[in-house]
Amino acid sequence: MKNNFLAVLCLLFSVTAFTQNFATPIEGFSKKKPSYVTLKTGEELVGTIKDFDYKKGLIDEVTLMLGKKDKRKISPDEIAHAYFPESGLNKIAQAMDMAYDATTWQSEDINQEYMQDGYAYFEQSKVQLKKKEISALLQMVNPAFNDPVKVFHDPWARETASMDVGGIKVAGGLEKSYWIIVGDNVAFKLEKKNYAEQLKEIYGTCPDFISKLGEKPQWSEFPEMLFKYSKECKK
Repeated sequence: MKNNFLAVLCLLFSVTAFTQNFATPIEGFSKKKPSYVTLKTGEELVGTIKDFDYKKGLIDEVTLMLGKKDKRKISPDEIAHAYFPESGLNKIAQAMDMAYDATTWQSEDINQEYMQDGYAYFEQSKVQLKKKEISALLQMVNPAFNDPVKVFHDPWARETASMDVGGIKVAGGLEKSYWIIVGDNVAFKLEKKNYAEQLKEIYGTCPDFISKLGEKPQWSEFPEMLFKYSKECKK
């Protein structure tokens, strides 16, 4: 069992060491490690997760235990951003996602130590959902290189083919859609099938970069290209 676990870790490092990818979307939360929540008021809360309520795939309410008897229910509308700890094998995958990013970390607004320790970063964003604009608490999947473009997990997205080793996703699995925020604009949905048509919306602040994507930009290269874009076209 130990040898198999070490083999998984080696494979994880071999994958993340040579590719720039998005963070693995959170699937399970730890109820033992502390969560760090910053409210719009500036108040900072530290507590363990008691429960999450969902509505239409989005987080609808967060319940934190701030003490043995101090239970607090928080609406996503109150939250500016938060760090939630992943549990079990998901935590290992999240930490491995950050292994390469740690050497080239660009974001000054996100706590790198939390991310390397298996936390997922959530941020409240305005989302254009059909004809309605709503506020949603979404997981950012490019926390290490989120300027000038932020990419968020789409709870309704399907994934491309991936590979699992010992229950841990180690390759592939790029989602077929993401929520994208360019600068201070409202988030829009980017789908794999429309990627080539929306290059200007994503990379528009640096038009010369678009020519580097070629005539047929590959969806599988989206994380890598966005990483390069963040280095060359940062605000």
